[in-house]
Amino acid sequence: MITASFTNPQSAPQTDAVILVRNADFSKQTNEYYSLDSNDFTTAVNPAATESQNIRYSIYYWINATAKEEGAAPYTLENNENQMDADFVFQPDESYEGLSLEEKCEKHLEDVVLPPMQE
Repeated sequence: MITASFTNPQSAPQTDAVILVRNADFSKQTNEYYSLDSNDFTTAVNPAATESQNIRYSIYYWINATAKEEGAAPYTLENNENQMDADFVFQPDESYEGLSLEEKCEKHLEDVVLPPMQE
């Protein structure tokens, strides 16, 4: 859980909003490439393996702790960068190692998503 002040995508200032990760999905993909050299048919041409990781998450927030405690319905914080997808998506780097999935999402939210909304 995070408490932060920001201006939401609808231009409404939020002071001391309570923010929770609604849901998150971590996916990891490994691709291997192999191609036989068509000149001699005995060796591989540039065999390679690549790995990619993505985290997709969505956020709920309440205008303040009182609203959350009193059972008010949360708002959804939408990704203002992508009009086709309200979720936030990022590729975690080594600074996210050792964190739980929820902590990774909170870190991304605090480090990347919220700062432009706090200017």
